[in-house]
Amino acid sequence: MKRLFLTLLLATPLVCLAKTPACATWPTNMAIASLKNAGITDPTRLDESKTNAVLLASEKTGQDLYRQIYN
Repeated sequence: MKRLFLTLLLATPLVCLAKTPACATWPTNMAIASLKNAGITDPTRLDESKTNAVLLASEKTGQDLYRQIYN
């Protein structure tokens, strides 16, 4: 019984696979803020349903720290 419990305890981290955080709204918001600050457009004139961000690359650079490149 102890071996079964120990095996299950050691196997638990294998089930909890980490994945990159879902931050798809952040690059969109930064792009809108940059366009607003440059005086190119007003955020109220943009249709956010037609705006999308595509994750091109993601790299884990530290504990809970990622570098992500969006298009």
